[in-house]
Amino acid sequence: MPSTRALVVGSGIAGLTTARALQRRGLDVVVAAREWSARGLWMPFHAEPADAVARWASVTLSCLLEEQRSSAALGAFIESLPATELFRAEAPPPPPPWASDPRLVFEACS
Repeated sequence: MPSTRALVVGSGIAGLTTARALQRRGLDVVVAAREWSARGLWMPFHAEPADAVARWASVTLSCLLEEQRSSAALGAFIESLPATELFRAEAPPPPPPWASDPRLVFEACS
């Protein structure tokens, strides 16, 4: 029986998450991207409204952390990396609501 194939365009977090969801359903998935390396990145910065962003960011983070745990068993390379955002201001803005998630290591530096 021929396999069902899917093409996912884009290797950002939405594209990679979609590709994994299709793959879990048994589809043969190809990811097409402009650049060679896949770069799914989760960091809901500069997004509004803050309360809605905090909700969907938490759900998305849960999915990504679960994917990281299950992919590690499969030998896939999914990694949590530190990130730094720099500001040209006297004082940085207050941390966004999602930064208080205890699963994150969010640190304001001055």
